[in-house]
Amino acid sequence: QKENTLQLILGFFNLGDFSGKEISITSTGYKIDGGTEVPYTGAYTFTGSANHCSITVSGGNTAITLANVRINGGKNFDWGDYCIKVASGSLNLTLAGDNTIQTEPHISGSSMPIWVTENATLTIRGNGTLNATNHSDGKACIGAAWNYRCGTINIAGGIINATGGGNGGCVIGYSGDRGGGTVNV
Repeated sequence: QKENTLQLILGFFNLGDFSGKEISITSTGYKIDGGTEVPYTGAYTFTGSANHCSITVSGGNTAITLANVRINGGKNFDWGDYCIKVASGSLNLTLAGDNTIQTEPHISGSSMPIWVTENATLTIRGNGTLNATNHSDGKACIGAAWNYRCGTINIAGGIINATGGGNGGCVIGYSGDRGGGTVNV
């Protein structure tokens, strides 16, 4: 635990240490699995691979770099699960290297790669690649789930290879009849 805390204070996460966990980032710091918040306001860098890891960003203006990341499925296996969620505020996501975020292929309705809620903004930039695959029905690959309103998504750089889920799922944006959301490319 001490080694992980040191890496996080420096803003560097090796996701191999966080399989099965949720990392919650706010404007004042971060928590692991709902534990005590560690104060931190700098930029974050994620690298490595994790199974069933969720990253939630709430409030403020957060900067995260994905550097050769692979996330297979969110922490939980239920409706509304995610790998990365922008719950509120804004996330500036920089792509470096080859990054893969995907839902579990054998669990229907398990999760979505990147969830951008109604009052949130996601901006993707950088020179890297994001391979995002959603195996869940009725959910966007990057955006919102069936009948949830989506926030604002700005694609300002990087290469994005996105594959959406079936039965009303979409690649970027939202699915269903709730409307809302803006996608700028």
